[in-house]
Amino acid sequence: MAESIPASSVLGQKLNALHEMMKSIRGTIIDQAIWADVIVTDILAEFFAPDRKRRMLLLSDVLTGRDATFSGRVAVLEKVVTSFYPAFLDENKKLFDGLSKMRRLRNKLAHAQLDTSLEFLEKECTDRIQLVFYEDGEKKQQVITVEDFHERLREGSTTTRLLGDLLDLVRKDAKAAGGPV
Repeated sequence: MAESIPASSVLGQKLNALHEMMKSIRGTIIDQAIWADVIVTDILAEFFAPDRKRRMLLLSDVLTGRDATFSGRVAVLEKVVTSFYPAFLDENKKLFDGLSKMRRLRNKLAHAQLDTSLEFLEKECTDRIQLVFYEDGEKKQQVITVEDFHERLREGSTTTRLLGDLLDLVRKDAKAAGGPV
């Protein structure tokens, strides 16, 4: 059985600080990705079903149903934007790269474990966490510094703002076509 580490010990305090940083990074990034997903879902619902009653059914049973994924919604959105809003895509070329980066980091944070090994703790880093995950049959690690975290938040905010602009455009088109918004 593993030996317990007293919370008041130096090691216990290091572990607590590391866990607090992980909670902050993980929670913030996942929350940002959730909001982006909500906007992607709203864009698709507005595009495919301008009528409110039909839109609610589409939202509840198709777009957010048990087999729906963020990746799947983004793939459909990319087809919609490419086919119906090419000018928007030309002006915002980084939209889908931004969504892809957001999704990958969200998934990694949701499924990776925090490195709490003595080897990592002995480095006494106070500005980073290290994730441990498995990929392609290998154990891998990824460091996320506070600076990396803030940069990813900025990128995510830009992507979310672009999604908001696209939602406004889709609603404007639906209204111009005479559909309820």
